Amino acid sequence: MPTPRPHPAKTAPARILLVDADASERRNLKTLLRRRPDLRVVGECSNKAQALTSIRNLEPDLVIMDQDLADSRGKSLLERIGRRDPGVRCVVLGRAEALDAVLNAVREGAAAYVLKGGPLPTLLAAMRAARDGALYIDPRATRNLLSQLRGKKPGARPL
Repeated sequence: MPTPRPHPAKTAPARILLVDADASERRNLKTLLRRRPDLRVVGECSNKAQALTSIRNLEPDLVIMDQDLADSRGKSLLERIGRRDPGVRCVVLGRAEALDAVLNAVREGAAAYVLKGGPLPTLLAAMRAARDGALYIDPRATRNLLSQLRGKKPGARPL
């Protein structure tokens, strides 16, 4: 079993691997993160196989990844990273606020779940929480998660 890597010191930039099939998404993320002194993009990939190789070669602290990456047998990238590289923390970029999407990501090993296209401060908070060993769920997803657990329609306003 691989030995977990220690979490990066808060003074050293967290090493980040971007994983998304969409090149424009990766480019946008890279541009947004470029000016953050505590975060450093060390690589980017478009698929699961590249990601697993890059994790081994680049030893990132964080993997920022699209939730939809799975292989032909349905095994998620999250599951594979958790088994092979337990010290790597994953921030999942999802499209769904639904209870099952969030819970599946967390069950598979996500340290953070953020909705794609959300505000930059939310993504940065998720990345920093994951880097520091905490669990983070996008506030928009959390609202819907709690509503669903209470049996209310997502997005319903309180009386």
